Amino acid sequence: PPTFHSRRRSRDSSRQQDVVEYFDGFTIDVRRIVGFGETVLVEARYRATVKATGKALDAQVAHVWDLRDGKVVHWQQYSDTWQFAQATGVAPVEVSLAS
Repeated sequence: PPTFHSRRRSRDSSRQQDVVEYFDGFTIDVRRIVGFGETVLVEARYRATVKATGKALDAQVAHVWDLRDGKVVHWQQYSDTWQFAQATGVAPVEVSLAS
């Protein structure tokens, strides 16, 4: 799998610390990588055991990477929040679209 190197070490380190703090055996299973010019789509699964609940996490995720001159300029993650909620016991926030 590709490796992303960032100049923002402190931010990346805090994210890695979050994974270590909340999950055991965290893995990312990359299923597919598709490129469209300077945009890359990644389909994957996050797998781990949630330390607080002991429950297994098996969540589908997708990442959209936008690059310019070989550098990442934007990254967006989409994840199965229901799977995270079931494993962590933390319900997703309900949003009302009514005006």
